[in-house]
Amino acid sequence: MQANRYSLKKRISFTYISVYVGICVLIILSFVVGCALYVRDKCEEPSDLLATEIAFEMTTSGGQIMREFLYEKCLLYGINEVFVYDDDNEVLFATTYIRDNDRYFAAKDKGMLTGFLPNFAEISEGVYITDHKKTVVDDEAQHDVRIIIHHSISDELAIFKYIVNMSFVLLLTGLVLFIVFGVSKTHKMLMPITEMTEVAKKINGENMDLRFDTTGAKFELSELALTINSMMDRIMESYDKQKRFVSDVSHELRTPISVISGYANMLKRWGKDDEEILMEGIGNIIQETETMSELVSTLLFLARHDNETLKYELQQTDVSAMMADIVKDAILANPGVKIFSEIDDSLCSYLDEARIRQAVRVFIDNGIKYSADGEKRLFVTLKKKHDHFEIMIKDNGIGISEEDLQHIFERFYRADASRTKDTGGYGLGLSIAKVIIIAHGGKIRVRSKPGEGSEFTIILPQRTVPQKKD
Repeated sequence: MQANRYSLKKRISFTYISVYVGICVLIILSFVVGCALYVRDKCEEPSDLLATEIAFEMTTSGGQIMREFLYEKCLLYGINEVFVYDDDNEVLFATTYIRDNDRYFAAKDKGMLTGFLPNFAEISEGVYITDHKKTVVDDEAQHDVRIIIHHSISDELAIFKYIVNMSFVLLLTGLVLFIVFGVSKTHKMLMPITEMTEVAKKINGENMDLRFDTTGAKFELSELALTINSMMDRIMESYDKQKRFVSDVSHELRTPISVISGYANMLKRWGKDDEEILMEGIGNIIQETETMSELVSTLLFLARHDNETLKYELQQTDVSAMMADIVKDAILANPGVKIFSEIDDSLCSYLDEARIRQAVRVFIDNGIKYSADGEKRLFVTLKKKHDHFEIMIKDNGIGISEEDLQHIFERFYRADASRTKDTGGYGLGLSIAKVIIIAHGGKIRVRSKPGEGSEFTIILPQRTVPQKKD
């Protein structure tokens, strides 16, 4: 782990250095090519004019006094040497016979590296060579000659070498500075990653409030740090909910377990001799067992939802008939409550009827439980809209405060904690109802005010049976 700790920094630095060296090489190559083109343009034009004059002189003078002519032209054009060859590459005339063109011929004939640029075959000696073929007419006979001209480029070569040497010095100096400051800059740029790594190592279940410092991070690293901090906030929130959930489950199970344990001990002591105590104990144990079974089933439902394994049995459902049955059952089960209903006819949709019934009953049961003392009234409506339908349950109960409204769909949350013993329940009903409604693509709207009752509106899309593909 330590061996590769700064591998990213090394790779970035190596990439920067490689790019720098590549740019330097391109600059030097461009300079070399530019100098070569300059020398070519400087030498080619006068060479062609001189070769034309030499061919014309050979035609008019018949080759007499050519050496003197060549000397004069060399002085005029500032040319070093001139050689005139016949078709067999035998020298006809030359300003001097001390030099030859063997290396030039070898470069052209053998395809050496300089074969691509044979004119530079003798560049090390400060000579640039041009080669021209001309036609000469002599005594009404026509034959070709080859004129090779040597140009002195010693001055240009000296300037070129000086500039190249200075460029190498400057580029090497720049490379050293680039390495020193570039590595330092890279280290500084990647320092937030090192700090983030150290912070990440310290984060555990005991100190999940640690966050990355974003003051030193810039650009994408700053965005990454902010994103991870936001993710940690969500994880911490989920973790806190999970801890609270486990704590609430433990608390809810502790009471029935304690009751069962108490009655079991009571039966062990006196139940054998007292039939009344025996029946009381058995009845309460059965009741608490059913309570625990109901709680476990509810928790299992939520666990399946959290694990995304909860399945819904969707089918074409007569929503109007379903709501009429729910209201009828509520009236029979609660004779002391006045329940009013207004249900649109012939409303059908593709949904899980059992789950929607379960969700609607949660709101109806809550409305009845938390209705005002005295005359209890409940209003249930089903309205068909353009592409959806709305189920509204309104009570005249104690209402919900604005602060509690933000939490009523959280698990084990009870807005009316003072009346828990009277109303019963575990604070899971609204959580289950919300899961079911959202799973059907719906949403829940809540309006409530303390002392004036609550209004829950379930909004569900009206869907038809999907057509099977052939």
